[in-house]
Amino acid sequence: MTDRRLVTITVLLLLASVISCTPKADPFVVSDRRSMIEGTPTPRPTPAGIPVGSPTGPDTFSPYDTPARGTIRLAQWDDNALQIVNFVAGYLAVYGYIYSVEMVQVPSDQYPDALANGAVDAVMDFDRGRFSDWYASNVSAEKFVDLGSAFGAKENSRIVVSSLVAGQMKDACAVFSAMTPEPSAIERLASIVTGGRTGISVAVAGLIYFKENEASWTAWVQPEAATLVRQAIADGRNSLKRKCTRAGISANPCTD
Repeated sequence: MTDRRLVTITVLLLLASVISCTPKADPFVVSDRRSMIEGTPTPRPTPAGIPVGSPTGPDTFSPYDTPARGTIRLAQWDDNALQIVNFVAGYLAVYGYIYSVEMVQVPSDQYPDALANGAVDAVMDFDRGRFSDWYASNVSAEKFVDLGSAFGAKENSRIVVSSLVAGQMKDACAVFSAMTPEPSAIERLASIVTGGRTGISVAVAGLIYFKENEASWTAWVQPEAATLVRQAIADGRNSLKRKCTRAGISANPCTD
């Protein structure tokens, strides 16, 4: 074999070696190839507008997220019976008629002033005898409306509501006007309300009233509203807050 032929063969062998060692272009990146081999899909970018980690399943919708149709502010003071009546009235308005209800703490001798200056919209236990002059001048002038009595055993106890609220929230005010809770039932529940973390709260006492007196309260509301209130009780709604901070309905501690 001549030297020239030997050199040619050597060059060809070297070229073949270089070509065989050159990496080919991989049509899949390493992570994609591993995903295909192991059966795990390659992560895709999160769609715009949906925060990472946000719940998107069906349990994130709640009928209690419906915006309130308006707000009613009830005067409240240190009286268990009044607070239970307020809770019952508020619960019917919140869950039966989709209103927001706020309890405004006022001294028991100053609620006429709170009504007059607009701090509250309604008083469920207005003492007509004690504040006879205020009652006569303001109700006769139609600034406020007398809706009846929620405390039948108290001769001068009246439900007094702002005329503006009475005109704008007629369905809720119709419920207030129809309310005639049995005095003995309210008195019994008021007597068991206790403070502290382990005590019986006004809300618990109010829910007991609903469960023990369904024939009474369902007569005060429309059938559709009664159905909504029953559902709220079954769903464990034990406060007057329709919408609470939560991560899905199952983790919704809607408590006061």
